[in-house]
Amino acid sequence: MGKTAIVGGGFSAFSVSKSIDCAHEILTPYICPAGVSQFQSNKLMSRNCGTNLTLCLESQRIRLHDRVILGGNSKIWGGFIDVELTHPMALENLKAYGVEVIKLGIDETGSTSNRVQICQLQRNGRILDVSELLRVDFDEHIDNFYLSGSNIVLKSSVSGFAKKYEKVYLCVGILQLIEILVNAKLILDEDVISLEEFEHKLSFHLGSPYIFDLNYDGCVIRYGLARAVSHYIGYQKRMIKDLMPLWVDQVFSGVKSTVNFIYNHGRLIPIEEVNFGGSVHYCNLKVNGVRVQDLLSLKFPNVFVVGMAAVDQAISGPISNDILNLAWSLK
Repeated sequence: MGKTAIVGGGFSAFSVSKSIDCAHEILTPYICPAGVSQFQSNKLMSRNCGTNLTLCLESQRIRLHDRVILGGNSKIWGGFIDVELTHPMALENLKAYGVEVIKLGIDETGSTSNRVQICQLQRNGRILDVSELLRVDFDEHIDNFYLSGSNIVLKSSVSGFAKKYEKVYLCVGILQLIEILVNAKLILDEDVISLEEFEHKLSFHLGSPYIFDLNYDGCVIRYGLARAVSHYIGYQKRMIKDLMPLWVDQVFSGVKSTVNFIYNHGRLIPIEEVNFGGSVHYCNLKVNGVRVQDLLSLKFPNVFVVGMAAVDQAISGPISNDILNLAWSLK
């Protein structure tokens, strides 16, 4: 029997692994081969991967994603973090693993922001890819758990794997977490599942990359055209410098939107069709109005969710700082 388990292989799992002070085992697939799925999120220059999900989303306007690969979204993300909103000790702790916090600048990162405290996490001169810093103990797709006495048994229906632990951190994506909760009988047919995100759009800016509307209360991350193309195709190193004064703005407004689903026999059915998921920072998973950690704590006090599902993002922009803070608070 292991004492502590971390389920997942992305930034959330990395944040917990490097924050907690106890020995632990990491359980996550190295990769799920790419196939045909409405939840796949691959980019041209990233390694393609698929998903083991059996869930179905019955919507044409809502976009949710799942990446089953060691490194998760950190293999295709922009690496942004709001250092002013991050616990200073959590940031300092990253340095021990060779992670650098780089201030944004067109010459340094190919990007700027209307919030000077937003920086980029880098390692070895490129955007942080946490797969380089995680050691997988069990190449397993965990999709269920249950109590055995005072212990938690993690189980994979794919391989038949099962192992007991005293404490478990669930650091998987939101859709994987929903499926785990369904299998654990914590989500039942006709339950209402909700998610939130700050509204998001892309726009173009012509002129200086450092001039922003000082009255805007949302978050703008501005990319040089070359860096924007790199981000779109999943290329995480610097490309050529931008010579044209044309910039791409990634705009996170200060307005939150919520989507509600009915869960029924493996289907997520939106109560109302809305545009949702464009930010990829959807968070704060609730079941029948109860936050996911509160739902778990009623029956599984030693199971903790770390990731976007457990974050109630208060300020629009990067969500990595919220995840890192949550992991650090559990150390």
